[in-house]
Amino acid sequence: MLGISRQGVDYLAKNDPTFPAPLAVLSIGRVWERRDVEKWARETLWRPMANTDALPQLLTIDQLAERLGVSIRHIRRLIAERRVPYLKVGWFIRFDPAEIAT
Repeated sequence: MLGISRQGVDYLAKNDPTFPAPLAVLSIGRVWERRDVEKWARETLWRPMANTDALPQLLTIDQLAERLGVSIRHIRRLIAERRVPYLKVGWFIRFDPAEIAT
């Protein structure tokens, strides 16, 4: 309905005091009245993040190695020695091209 995950709804319910109260709390989770949530979304002008163009395109190890003209093994060594800035997304390692260029 809102275009977000259950965890996203849980976050909104806990952190936004204007989010509607649940209709019922069951053993499998909370239940909301659809019209209450839709009304809240209209009143707060809430929209899921639609424009992902502003987000950086993160590079994989393979892509970074190709871009720098080095081996994958060399990139992994740079990571182990913490000589290259990287992000961990779950168990994946990604690189922001803007940080690598500096």
